[in-house]
Amino acid sequence: LLVKTDQGLRPFYRIAAERLARDLRVKTDALPPDFDMNDVACAYKEQNSDLSAVNDAVARILRTLTLPTPEPLKLLAQIPNFQLFISTTIDSLLEDAIASVRGCRPAVGAFPVSTEVIDYDESKIKEQGSLVFHILGLVSSSSSFAVTEGQMLEIMHDFMTSEGRQI
Repeated sequence: LLVKTDQGLRPFYRIAAERLARDLRVKTDALPPDFDMNDVACAYKEQNSDLSAVNDAVARILRTLTLPTPEPLKLLAQIPNFQLFISTTIDSLLEDAIASVRGCRPAVGAFPVSTEVIDYDESKIKEQGSLVFHILGLVSSSSSFAVTEGQMLEIMHDFMTSEGRQI
């Protein structure tokens, strides 16, 4: 998703990746020209054995990164018949867009579980008008979310094999 910045339109996750590299002191000259958070995390892991600092830094960055809501998300939120949204991102941009456009924050669910909503819940949609379900987790200091491609694969495997999954 592109967001408006002082430098013009820029990819949101590229901005986050640049801040992650800065916060973790990962040299960007050793990364691919179009590096992302996965590249930064992998470079950090080569220097350190633990990725917990990466997820902590990503959570901090995404909670404090203040940029305008991307226009495509606002357009998506304007579709009145859409009540259930499935997100493959770990940020709250879609919730922010829905709140901005519809005047009411949506219910939020995630896998792995980070809120009381763990699956489709029609009562939450009736209460709040919409529900956003984050299939790769949601940035939180208390739950899992995917930053690296390996974490994405692990979460998708857990999602597909979990006993609580409804078919």
